[in-house]
Amino acid sequence: MILASAAVDRGSVGHIRTALDPGIPIVLVDRAVPSLELDAVVIDNREAAREAVGSLIAVGHRRIGFAWAPRWTSRRRPAGN
Repeated sequence: MILASAAVDRGSVGHIRTALDPGIPIVLVDRAVPSLELDAVVIDNREAAREAVGSLIAVGHRRIGFAWAPRWTSRRRPAGN
């Protein structure tokens, strides 16, 4: 079994299609691609960020920052703050 990221750009799936051609089983990690009927392991980024910030607040942290790259998953995480 191969674990593969679906790439940053959801339309960029050529590398995955190449592996599918010979029948190699694939599970996508951290991203589902609707155009491909593959299993995927993903998390709810908004809820994960909410839980992380809540844990920091619970132990007394008050000055909490967040830095991210311009990717789809990173855009969802600030919504949990």
